[in-house]
Amino acid sequence: MRRTPAWFLLTNKPILSVQNAWRIVLGYNRRWQIETNFRFDKSELAIESIRILDWQARQKLMLIVFLVHAFLLSLLAHALEFLRTWMLDAWCHRTVKRSRSAAAPLYRLCLTISALWLAFRPHSLPR
Repeated sequence: MRRTPAWFLLTNKPILSVQNAWRIVLGYNRRWQIETNFRFDKSELAIESIRILDWQARQKLMLIVFLVHAFLLSLLAHALEFLRTWMLDAWCHRTVKRSRSAAAPLYRLCLTISALWLAFRPHSLPR
């Protein structure tokens, strides 16, 4: 009786050992994490279609986006757990258990910071 594998590994690289197969699987896993970060940046940080043709201006915009992304990631640090929990509870409250436990902290942090900005916008800036 022939057993069918539980999953297939699609690659053009030769797989000569189990360790080699796991290296490829873990590489794809890491690539998927990078893809989800790009998806977040494109949708939430508004770089879906950049209309800047000058390379230096585009580079500056991307540096600003990466700085914002790094700031959001820094809010996920263990040392800022109290601040993050307070911000999420006060400004992006979720009552449904599934919504509260969903693994989308960066999306919720963006919503939280947007709500804070709208509530406490500096008066010197135009509305």
